[in-house]
Amino acid sequence: MAPLAASAAALLGGYLGFSALAAHRFLHPPRLVCDWHPGVLGLRYEEFSVEGVDGVELRGWMIHGDGGGGETVLVLHGYTRSRWDDKYVCPSVYMLARMGFSVAVYDQRGHGLSGGYTTLGHRELGDALRVLRELRRLFPEETGRLGVLGFSLGGAVAVMLAASEEAPVEAVVADSPYMDIIESAHGWIGRSPQPLRGLLRASFPVIAWLVSRRIGVPPEELRLYRYASALRRPLLIVAGERDDLVPLESIKRFYEEARARGARVELWVTGSGHVESLRDDPQGYARRVGGFLEGWLRRGA
Repeated sequence: MAPLAASAAALLGGYLGFSALAAHRFLHPPRLVCDWHPGVLGLRYEEFSVEGVDGVELRGWMIHGDGGGGETVLVLHGYTRSRWDDKYVCPSVYMLARMGFSVAVYDQRGHGLSGGYTTLGHRELGDALRVLRELRRLFPEETGRLGVLGFSLGGAVAVMLAASEEAPVEAVVADSPYMDIIESAHGWIGRSPQPLRGLLRASFPVIAWLVSRRIGVPPEELRLYRYASALRRPLLIVAGERDDLVPLESIKRFYEEARARGARVELWVTGSGHVESLRDDPQGYARRVGGFLEGWLRRGA
C-alpha cells in the first residue's frame, strides 16, 4: 500500500501545485508594454500617475483633444491588455481624438506599467473612480463632462461605473463586458491548447477558490446582473454574435433586466467576436459608439 499511497500523494501534490500556479497566472497575466506613444499618431499628450485604492500606482496618458468643449472620455482596456493595445485601445483613442474629445487611458492594476495584480473588477472599480477624480483635479478645463468606453474587463468596470453613485460621468459604453466572471474564465480556458485545456478544466474548482481568496470576494460578487437594477447613467452595450468569452444570451439577459427597471440602456449587436467590432467596422463603430458619446456629452441627448 505504501507505493500506492506515495503515488496518490504525488498526484495530489501535483494537482494542487498546478492549481496554485494557474491561480497566480490568472492574477498576474503577462504585461503588455511597448515603446510607442500617442505622439506617433500626431496627438498631444502627457503622462499621469494616480494612486489606486490600496496604494498601487496607476500610470496612464492624457491625450488632449481639439474640441475645446471640456469633454473627456476615459478608455478602459481588458484583461491581459494595456494602453499599448493596438487591437482596440489605440484605434478607439484615435477615433475619439479625431472627434475632438480629450481621451484618458491608463494601465489597470496588474497590467502594463501599473502596480499590483488584477482583481478582475473588484478593486478596479475603486481605481477608476480615483482616476476620474484625479483627472478633474489635474485637467479641470478638459474634464467638465466625462464619458467612459470600456472593453472586456474594462467594459465590466464601465458597467459598474454606470451604476455607481460616486462616478462623475455622463455616459458609458461597455464593449463585450463580462457578465459572469466564471463563465468568461471558462471561455479563456477554452482558448487554451490541449493538454493544458484539460488540466485547467480539471483543476478549475480549486483555481477559482484560490483566486477568490486572493482577491477577497466570492465569484458571485463578480456577476454583473446585480447592477442591472442600479444603472444611473446612459449605457450602450456592444455585443458580438461570435463572442467566445461572453455569450450573447448573457448580454441580452442583462439588457432585458435593465430595461425592465427603466434604465437608459441601449444594445448594439454586431456580427463580430470578442472586442472585435471596432476592428471589423471602424466607420460603423464611430457612428454608433462615437455618436452615443457625442450625444450625451455634447448635446445631453
